[in-house]
Amino acid sequence: MIGAYAFTLNDWKEFDYPLDLWLEWNSKHFDKIILATYEKLNIEVPSNVFIKEIPFKPNLNTEEYYIKGKTYAQRFLDTDWKVMLDIDEFVAKRIDTSNLNPRKAYALEQKNLYGNIETEIINAFTPFYYRIHYGYRKVDNTGGNVIGPYAADFNLRNFINDAFRKIFKIGHYIPYHFPYSNYKFEIWHTGAVRRPSVMSKKWELETIRAIKSHPGIDSSYKDFLEYVHNIFNYKNYKTIWPSSELKRVNVDALPNVLKINRDRFNFAQFPESLYKT
Repeated sequence: MIGAYAFTLNDWKEFDYPLDLWLEWNSKHFDKIILATYEKLNIEVPSNVFIKEIPFKPNLNTEEYYIKGKTYAQRFLDTDWKVMLDIDEFVAKRIDTSNLNPRKAYALEQKNLYGNIETEIINAFTPFYYRIHYGYRKVDNTGGNVIGPYAADFNLRNFINDAFRKIFKIGHYIPYHFPYSNYKFEIWHTGAVRRPSVMSKKWELETIRAIKSHPGIDSSYKDFLEYVHNIFNYKNYKTIWPSSELKRVNVDALPNVLKINRDRFNFAQFPESLYKT
């Protein structure tokens, strides 16, 4: 059996998290889902989804917010294989664990939609996370990965760069290489298809959490913090991520729930000349 675990506050609508669609789609591809919440959550859920209210409040201004929420959710998930997800991430299909090694953690390749569901941005966000694992694993100190003694085809340079505080670094970008070829599991990330005003508010909060959680981090994060005080402009992606590029999405590969609800993810259009060929 394979399950997924995640956490949320009750502000998912305010921040344009597609939690309702997330529940609808991902519940079809896992045997069980645990959704932990820091507040009472009033939402209908499928029969294999279980809401667990967290009995304590973390520091919402640091990355403790992510770590404790995901840790709490994981402890209630009793499937053998587990997948750590965020509530804006959609699996492409059911993950086949039949040939996976329980001693290893496996990565999810993150396909980052940008502005609309037909556009992917590359060389901007972290492209993979170690989130598929057997049994209990500790969540790392950014809340992005699980940690442990083994990872599938572990790549040290990629893993060092694989922290949230590197996502928004303005300047030179070191391209990632996906850490393995035999087992490739995709998720579609809708974090960058929100109202521009919400994008600014969300990234401001997340950048503040990174700065407060990791004193002394690069000053470029403070530069980004100043940038997001203004309303986010999708067309300025090169200013934030100089090495980033836009890529056309094969719409047939998208989870059907995103295609059906494409209007909820349509906030920017780009001229064809900007897409990587």
